[in-house]
Parts: sequence; C-alpha cells; structure tokens
Amino acid sequence: MKHIAIALMAFMLISCHKDDNTTASLFKDDGHRKTSVALVPVIDKSDSELPWSLSEEFTTAISRKLSSKGNVHLADPFDVVSALAGIDEKNQPFSQDLDWMKTTFSDNEFVIFLELVDHYLHTHPNQRIAELEENRSCFLDLSMRLRVIDLRGETPKIVLQELIQSDHSIPKLFADIDYTEKHWGKTSFNFTPVGLAHTQLTREVSSRLEDYISIAKSR
Repeated sequence: MKHIAIALMAFMLISCHKDDNTTASLFKDDGHRKTSVALVPVIDKSDSELPWSLSEEFTTAISRKLSSKGNVHLADPFDVVSALAGIDEKNQPFSQDLDWMKTTFSDNEFVIFLELVDHYLHTHPNQRIAELEENRSCFLDLSMRLRVIDLRGETPKIVLQELIQSDHSIPKLFADIDYTEKHWGKTSFNFTPVGLAHTQLTREVSSRLEDYISIAKSR
C-alpha cells in the first residue's frame, strides 16, 4: 500500500492543476457518449533516481494522451483519489480479487491500473554495477504493467493484462545529462534520451489501453 499512497499523493498534485482531461465533454462530436474510465495514478516501483515523481509524469502524460483521442472520458482525479482513500490494504490492484473494484469505481465502465516496474539506466544489460567506458553506450530499460478492468457486468472482468518493455541504447555522449537541470516540465527534457524514451512508452501504453477498451466496449 505504500506505493499506492505515494501515487495518490502525486495524483492529488495533478488534481490541483485541472486541464482538459477533467473538463472534457462527456460526448463525442457525433453525439455518442464517451466511455467512462477511471485512471488510477501510476504506481512507481522503479526506484528511479530522477529528481521528480515518475508517477506524476506518466499519469499526466497518459491522461492527456487518452483524452486527446476523444473516445474516453476520464473520471475527475479528485473522485478517483476519494474512492481509493477508503480501500483496505488487502485490495491490491494486481491481485485476483476484483470485486472491490466495482464498488470503488461504481460510476465508471472501466478502471485502469498502471505500475512502473523498471526504470533502470545502466552500462550493460548484464552488468548492473559498472563504470562507463570509452565508446560504450549505456542502456535505459523501461517496463510498465498494464491492467484494465471492465466494470459493466455483474462481476468485474480483466480485459487487458500486459507488461510492456521498452529498452533503449544511449550513446555515451548523451549518458551524462544533468536531469536536475533538464528535468520533466522543461522543454529541453523532451529532447533528452530519457524524455524521448518516456514519450515512446507513453504512446505505446496509451495505444494499448485505448485499443483494448474500444474492443471491450464494442462487445
């Protein structure tokens, strides 16, 4: 529950700066109602040493990406935080017990859980403790666990459960970037190896989420 609590704190910060994600229309341009989805803040178990909240970064980026497509209406972050505040420690998002989710997110058709499992910058895939050597690339390993639950029936149902992995080779020339200076939120971050890798992961995760929610909704 510690990681969930940290993620909730990050999500509360996001909630203080509402944008189009929470104010978007409930209806598409053709008049059809958008799919109502609760996006739980990303759980960060990566032990990354970057000087900002990766939970906040990925939750914000994925929220914006999903909302921009115009097919889903994301629940108000305040409502999600409030709903999660009352859950018991035994109610784990990636366990086999799904019943609590239907009660907790009763106003939504689907709920999304995401967990950043790995965010590891290193010098060799099989050498976790190593010094950068001349002309050697370093590597950024990313992995995020996805889970989408369909809440429309009498019993919640898993429609997507997947681990997305994204590995990147970074030339030594770009291995020593100061991310306290080029941090998330600054335009310069978007053009760093880590920023580009995060954008790619966000795009892939958002696409998977949207595809599976759309398929489940059509059935």
